[in-house]
Amino acid sequence: MKDGKACEDIDECTAMKQKCSQYCFNTPGSFSCKCNDIYYEREPDGHTCKRRDMDVQPWLIFSNRYYIRNSSIDGSQYNLIKMDLKNVVALDFDYREERL
Repeated sequence: MKDGKACEDIDECTAMKQKCSQYCFNTPGSFSCKCNDIYYEREPDGHTCKRRDMDVQPWLIFSNRYYIRNSSIDGSQYNLIKMDLKNVVALDFDYREERL
């Protein structure tokens, strides 16, 4: 109320950190949550994004400085991804580019 008469919109996305699990968009008097195309909005809360492809098996990816391997979570599958490396000490995944 800068002029004492009209209400001023609050940016709920900034004021309430982590209200949406992915993307928060401020709207007049409220906010809305959106999800990456890989995700969908979970009902009834409308704030939580959950993977659509729940049938995709997760993998653990790791290195020992000289190679990168992956393993299924239950350990039944174990694969060499890259070898003859010199000093791999950390790994990260870029979700936008889908690259390790």
